[in-house]
Amino acid sequence: MRLRILGRTNLRVSVICHGTWSIATRDPFWDGQDRRDSIAAIRASIDAGVNFFDTAPQYGGGESEEILGEALQDVRDRVVIATKLPPAEMEAGPASTAPASRPFPAARLRRAEICFP
Repeated sequence: MRLRILGRTNLRVSVICHGTWSIATRDPFWDGQDRRDSIAAIRASIDAGVNFFDTAPQYGGGESEEILGEALQDVRDRVVIATKLPPAEMEAGPASTAPASRPFPAARLRRAEICFP
């Protein structure tokens, strides 16, 4: 697998990024996925040299982050996880006044085992 530097970082990521919207078992668009199949697909990506994964809190209500964290437990130090922080109005409703600079939600970091409590 070819690697490239990600933007202005020093992170070397695979030229293929494995998107995880479809791995959630409880998603209105992808409902019915088997968790074991999703983990197997992620592991197959790792075996093929993919080290770059994309997720978001909307994917299965955060379930894709949980599945991704579970699948990457033993290789977490060798992969890069890209995610999104939705606009405040998507997280807290249209009347939200949460600043764009608010901290990244710790619960999400724990869910994907990006960091540990």
